Amino acid sequence: MRWIFLFLLPFFLYGETIPVVVIGSGPAGLSSALITARDRVPTTVFCGSKPGGPLNAVTCCGNWPGSVPGKGNEVLSRLFAQVKKLHVNLIEEEVVAVDFSRRPFRLITAAGKEYFAESVIIATGARQRPFTLPGEEDYWGRGIQPYLYKTDGAAIAGKKVVIVGSGLDASKKGAIAAKTAKEVTVVVRGSSMQRPFMDARLAKARVLYESELIALQGDGEKLTGVFVKTPRGIEAIEADLLIPAIGLTPNTELFQGQIPMDAQGLIFVGGRSQKTLVPGVFAAGTAVDGVYRQAAISAGDGMKAGYDALEFLRSTK
Repeated sequence: MRWIFLFLLPFFLYGETIPVVVIGSGPAGLSSALITARDRVPTTVFCGSKPGGPLNAVTCCGNWPGSVPGKGNEVLSRLFAQVKKLHVNLIEEEVVAVDFSRRPFRLITAAGKEYFAESVIIATGARQRPFTLPGEEDYWGRGIQPYLYKTDGAAIAGKKVVIVGSGLDASKKGAIAAKTAKEVTVVVRGSSMQRPFMDARLAKARVLYESELIALQGDGEKLTGVFVKTPRGIEAIEADLLIPAIGLTPNTELFQGQIPMDAQGLIFVGGRSQKTLVPGVFAAGTAVDGVYRQAAISAGDGMKAGYDALEFLRSTK
């Protein structure tokens, strides 16, 4: 009988209000749920319409601790399996409105359902700015890859890579790709990279200045090439991979006016914690971090947010 009492105790304590709601199901969101659920605190994760988020499209995740390089969706599969074992409630709905003006916090989903939460962890991540080209959505994860890290060298060996961008991200990706890829082309809108040292980094790559990506080419299953408008005319370039480096946009529009954030849409958190300026609301991952943008770092932030939420719940009981 004791185990039945322990199982039902949280429901007597919290009633219909959910103790911890996590918005987002990437590494940050699932890791935060892992921490709170291990403490036997009922936890609900709103996964959205695309559970796992952008990590699903990563073809080689080589910096996940304790794991050999593999696909991003393999990392996510293991995370989902962990939280399911802890009986985390996973809801494949999108939260479209929130009210953080008082507790319990109110959330409304796209299906029109209403939920109330004692605490909320925001882990909505960020999205790659799109090229806004016809047919682009067909090739995300099938030729268009949003990320490229130093550990991805083996995965792109012998491939033809096109990178679009002019900032630090573009120069880093270009330098990484040039080490193992068969061909590397960097498409830059301006007459130079944003900082002089970046041009030197791309010495082994072919750089097209004052150029613009205007169209994609593929067979419906995978990307095969791109068309670029250059000062000399339109050029067709064969490509196995197209890597954008034109910036990320935090998925935080939902929280505008509800929670303080900076001009880029990154949510403010205090000190070394994941506490936002609204007591009981926490944030983690690329909704907060505009610098590192790594799955493992997002997972660590998510764990911190989970512990912060547990501390908050204990302090309010």
